[in-house]
Amino acid sequence: MASLKRASQNLLADTHALMKSFEACRTKADLKEAVRKVSEPMGVTSHLVGIVPNGTVRPRDQPDYVLAGTWPSEWAKRYFARQYVQDDPAIEHARTRIEPLRWDSARAAGVGQRILQEASEFGLSHGMTIPQFTLDGLKIGVSFSGDRLDTSPQASTALLFLAATAANRGIVIAQDGAGVPSVRLTMRERECLLWLIEGKTDWKISVILGISRRAVERHM
Repeated sequence: MASLKRASQNLLADTHALMKSFEACRTKADLKEAVRKVSEPMGVTSHLVGIVPNGTVRPRDQPDYVLAGTWPSEWAKRYFARQYVQDDPAIEHARTRIEPLRWDSARAAGVGQRILQEASEFGLSHGMTIPQFTLDGLKIGVSFSGDRLDTSPQASTALLFLAATAANRGIVIAQDGAGVPSVRLTMRERECLLWLIEGKTDWKISVILGISRRAVERHM
């Protein structure tokens, strides 16, 4: 019992220290370094925190949606030049789901094979993308990559918390710099998003709202 209490106290202390370190971040560079420092012990070699763009965002504006990241520069250039945002399985997942996506699962399912294969050529073979949401409609994807990514329950929980903390701070930094895209949701879009956050599937949302499943997908 005493050891469990000490472990809980250490966890609370670590959580408090992490939150304080992120509160001190004032720029994208600060945030990038804070995420790197916390995630490296869990086998993360590259990360990216970014707002999920919708289909109307011009290709030249897509790089501005990155809040922080250490993706290889050559991969980033290719990714945006070839407009992979439209076909990236991680982006699509972050746009419509709330549970984390492990890239190996997407690869096994045959989704986004070309993008995943090309990413692996730049050292981005194994990783996960964790969706985040804000109540005003922004959807954020936080990705962690590493050949020796720690997949233990403890590390996975830590990465979930880190993703939420990094996404929150990234939005604050972007807002301070007037860099957050303006998003206006209709009432129906907001309803769909709130039910999605509650963990409902597209089909369940369609039943709750009395609309077709295709309509739900369109509102997402």
